[in-house]
Formats: sequence, structure tokens, C-alpha cells
Amino acid sequence: MKSNIEKVYSKLPQKKHNFNKQKVNLKSVQEIGEYLEIADEEFGILSGDKEEFDDAKSSINNLIVKMSAQFEYLEQSTKELETSLTQFSDNANELGLDPREVDLYNVAKNKLSEYQATIQNKSEYVKDIL
Repeated sequence: MKSNIEKVYSKLPQKKHNFNKQKVNLKSVQEIGEYLEIADEEFGILSGDKEEFDDAKSSINNLIVKMSAQFEYLEQSTKELETSLTQFSDNANELGLDPREVDLYNVAKNKLSEYQATIQNKSEYVKDIL
């Protein structure tokens, strides 16, 4: 006659367990955890870089807007300077004077040429900055 323990054991499934396979599965789970940690760290770095890039891009866009406005102001003041130099030259000529004898006139004429060249090359100027 079988004892109570033998009866209970006899009713349990007799299937053998392959613990080697479970060891591999446990290793796979550990690898997933390690790679997830590495990928998460890299994602964090990339997110920080993207935020830094977005800030820089915003700063550049703001600078472009500011420079565009400055070019418009430079164009306007250059036209006014050119008009003023022309009027001065005409007035000096009417009086029989050479406007080039006035140092400020010469300085202003040279600066006017520089400003006009900058305005003409506006796209090149901005491209060089970027």
C-alpha cells in the first residue's frame, strides 16, 4: 500500500524541467535590462543635444531677424547720407569751393562707399556669418 506522500507525488506531473533553458532566458532578460539602460542614457544625451541645437537655432534666427532690420536701417541712413553729401557738394560748387577740401566730406564719401558695398553684398555677408 502506498503512503499518503507517495499518493500525492504520484498525482504530480512527472515532467522534467530544463533549467538550462531558463538560465538562458534569465541571461536574455539581463541583457535587455543592460541594453535598455545604455539606450536610455544615449537617448537622454541626444535629447539634451537637441535642446541645445534648438536653442542655438532660435538664437541664429533671432540674429538673422535683427540683422535684416539693421540692413534696412543702414540702407535708409546711407541714402540720407548720400543725399546730404550730394547737397553739400552742389552747395560748395555753387560757391566755387571744392567739397573734397573738407575732411569730413572725404571721410563720409569713403564710408558711404563701404556701406553701399556691404548693402550690395548683403546675402554674402549673412552667408559668411552663418
